[in-house]
Amino acid sequence: MFSKLLKHDTRAILKYWWIGAVVSLGISALGGICMQINSVEYTKYSTIIAFAGVGTFFSIVGIVLLPLFTEVLLLVRYYKHFFTDEGYLTFTLPVKRTQLLDSKVFTAFIFNTASILLVAIDALIMFSIGAPDIVFDAGTWQDVFEKIGDLFSAFGGYSVPYILLSILIIISFLLLQSLFVFACITLASSIVKKHKILAAIGIYYGASIAFAVLLNIMTLGGLPTVLNHISQLEGGSFIAATLFVLVGVLGILILALGGLYFFVLYLLDRRLNLE
Repeated sequence: MFSKLLKHDTRAILKYWWIGAVVSLGISALGGICMQINSVEYTKYSTIIAFAGVGTFFSIVGIVLLPLFTEVLLLVRYYKHFFTDEGYLTFTLPVKRTQLLDSKVFTAFIFNTASILLVAIDALIMFSIGAPDIVFDAGTWQDVFEKIGDLFSAFGGYSVPYILLSILIIISFLLLQSLFVFACITLASSIVKKHKILAAIGIYYGASIAFAVLLNIMTLGGLPTVLNHISQLEGGSFIAATLFVLVGVLGILILALGGLYFFVLYLLDRRLNLE
């Protein structure tokens, strides 16, 4: 049943997401053309060059907005499927609420990952058109691969744990980001009957501010000093310390994920208000 839910949610998002994806690809090509025009040194066409510079800027903005567009689609889907008239039908389906939530979380992960990859492709297209002398220069890629090789050599046999931990942290962060917003929407929908969207926005910013205050407290507590001390270590001590930090970050993210997940389930099971 979970696979059917995931397929249904994926199709619902893909119905609109592909439009944003195609537009972003077109914007990246347009941005590359603007970059190419902007590189012309003839002052006779200064006005055109100025417009090309503006076009380059807005092309970059348009490409970066794709993940935001994706997030809006996911949130609208989550809200409509759970907390509007459609929610009456959703929660009468013969499926567990864990499956309903899991489907939304996995769908969010799929499309957030796809958006990030597409932004990278957009950037490659844009610079391939706008700065081909850099992108297609063999020396550029040789330098990049040499630096990657030096990085692997520096970490030696610990390269694989670093890569795995980094990937797990990125995955956990993407899941946490979606769950955090889902939690704000669920909490707002469970405590108010009207203006649920405004309440969710207020909860989101309130929680974000609280998190920022917590980070400031950690900063005052000496976190920068600890990180600076780690950066001064050498050899095996530095590798061990950084691996410990990565494991700690991953552990915190997993704990936060678990807490938010069960918090949302609790609200869906005990506090759900579809009136």
